[in-house]
Formats: sequence, structure tokens, C-alpha cells
Amino acid sequence: MGITNKQCKAIQCLLTAPTQEEAAKMAGCSSSTLRRWLDQPEFVKAYQRAQTKLIDSCVMKARNMVSPAFEVLSEIMNDKDNNAQTRVYASRSIIEFSLRLVEINDILHKLESLEDWKELREDEYL
Repeated sequence: MGITNKQCKAIQCLLTAPTQEEAAKMAGCSSSTLRRWLDQPEFVKAYQRAQTKLIDSCVMKARNMVSPAFEVLSEIMNDKDNNAQTRVYASRSIIEFSLRLVEINDILHKLESLEDWKELREDEYL
């Protein structure tokens, strides 16, 4: 059946708002309506797909930052004139954050594969 345009907007708001109540206001619906939608499997599935796309996008950006962060570390290590403490801390933070995002993204994809496999197996037994 699919989800409505209003539900699509609510999903976008859920991705950006700090709370469900704020997301409901942004989407132009009540909090109770949003909670009801969050109980509907089709809406939840669409919301999860949107979250996955957002995470994938963030992971790609983070992956693209890793190489420049290593370059900064290399510059600092080789240039004795730089105040290294702040830049090293920032570079290390970017690298650690990026690696965590990559790990989480990989786990999510493996989980999705397992869920797909499980559904196929369940269908075989029906």
C-alpha cells in the first residue's frame, strides 16, 4: 500500500528533530498520530530505510575524511613549528569517529543480510 506524503514528511522530521514531539510539530501532525504511525510496520520499515540511507551517507563522508586526517597527523609529526596538541586531538577524533561509523555501518548491513536470510528461511517452511 505504501506510506502517505504526510508520513514521508514525518520520517524526514524524525531524522532531523531532537524529539518525537518536535518531529510531530515540524510534520504538522499530533504526537499521538506520530506514535500511532510508529506502531505501523510499513511506516517503521520506511523510517528504518531512511535512517540507513542517512547513516550510509555519513559513513561515506567520514570515510572521505580519514585520509586527510592522516595527512594532518603526518604534517604535524614532521613540522616542529606547529602547535600539534589541538590538531592531533581533532585528527584523532575524526579518525576514531570514522572508524566507529564504519564498524556500525558494517554491522547494520550484516544484520540486514541475516534478517533477509531469516525471512527466506521462514518462507521456505510455510
